[in-house]
Amino acid sequence: YSRLSDGEYCHVLASRHSGKTSLMARTSNRLREDGVQIAILDLAQVGGRDDSTDVGRWYYSIAYRIVRELRIRSEMQEWWQERSGLSNLQRLREFFLEVVLVGTEGPVVIFIDRIEAATGEGFKRDIFGAIRACFDARATEPDFQRLSFAILGTATAKAALPGGRDSPI
Repeated sequence: YSRLSDGEYCHVLASRHSGKTSLMARTSNRLREDGVQIAILDLAQVGGRDDSTDVGRWYYSIAYRIVRELRIRSEMQEWWQERSGLSNLQRLREFFLEVVLVGTEGPVVIFIDRIEAATGEGFKRDIFGAIRACFDARATEPDFQRLSFAILGTATAKAALPGGRDSPI
């Protein structure tokens, strides 16, 4: 709670059924009481029956759910299509700047639960690149100081890369 209140990025990696989601719920409730805007995204629920064939739809689903969670009024579909020339990673970063940060005031924390759902397909792992890009943008875009992420899930360093190679996460 205190790290997210201070605008830091956080992660909770632990075994299944160890209380990660309960911790997220308690922390998000406390942050809301303090006036922080919260979006909770469960990656296991993003996408459709065969999301591996439509990368753009998977990323759009993430953006759509965040807009809905934050109750931002936006023409999301139109905004998303207008930026179809960008890579999904770039589009997601721009989404955080142009939609989330423009559509909110004060601090925003996005909880991303069940990150293990993003460790299989290469394009799904790019969400971590988008989060990193938002963090790095704090140096040049002051608005990004208002945006923090907390990622939660069951993952190991070996699971993060194809073939089970060790990876610094």
